Amino acid sequence: MKTTKSDWAGRVLLVLAIAALLIPIYWLVKSAFSSNTQLYANPPQFFPIPPTLDGFNAIFSTIVPDLGVSAVIAIGCVILTLVISLPSAYGLTLLSGSGSTGISKLVVLGTLMFPSIMFVIPLYSFFYQIGILNTVVALIIADSIYAVPLGVLVSYTYFSTIPGETIEAAVVDGASQRKVFLRIVCPLGMPAIATTAIFAFLFGWGDYLFAVTFGAGRGLTPASIAIAGLVQGQAGVTPWPEVMAGAVLLCIPALVAVLFAQKYITSGLAAGAIK
Repeated sequence: MKTTKSDWAGRVLLVLAIAALLIPIYWLVKSAFSSNTQLYANPPQFFPIPPTLDGFNAIFSTIVPDLGVSAVIAIGCVILTLVISLPSAYGLTLLSGSGSTGISKLVVLGTLMFPSIMFVIPLYSFFYQIGILNTVVALIIADSIYAVPLGVLVSYTYFSTIPGETIEAAVVDGASQRKVFLRIVCPLGMPAIATTAIFAFLFGWGDYLFAVTFGAGRGLTPASIAIAGLVQGQAGVTPWPEVMAGAVLLCIPALVAVLFAQKYITSGLAAGAIK
């Protein structure tokens, strides 16, 4: 097959797009293994020679507790999202075909369209009134605002592909809707569940806006806030190797989670595209 000029143009644009995405990641990792002298060298060094672990050594002992706080928030966000979104998605599946389904999906989709800054003031007032401001619980609830609607959409799309005969056969055999949901729908919908869980984890793990606004407080600081605090530095000097090393440590769990569940994410997001 002959390659046309348009094909070459498309490939060049694709390479440029990939480079635009990878260059910041490369510079992040490169800076994490550099010293201050190497970072400010003129001309700039594109490869740290020799590489150093000073940035990791300086930040590791201080950021480990903060990574633990982020992990608690992310896992809590995953649990809350699954508990709310999966039954809701199954309920929408049972109502499929009725007018209420379209309205419900419109409401869920509309929630995802609102910028997160719109929720800050109402949530701040709500958390303050019920006494959970500056707690991990507040951050878990706030981070679930986007994870729950996304989980409902993804799960509903996948649950809709489950053959209705399978559910009807279970109901005829005497299974309640709760048993059908737990023993049939959930096992068959594992790709959707994994996709929802991964996105919920990412929302909770990397959140900055809600964390800096509500704050974990009481001696508990998410890793994103701890790393951002390093940018201020001491005496106006930012320890960039430590900042970059902390950012690398913050990216690793998210990267591992996405790579581990990549197969499920692909099938979960693609569900319903072809029936």
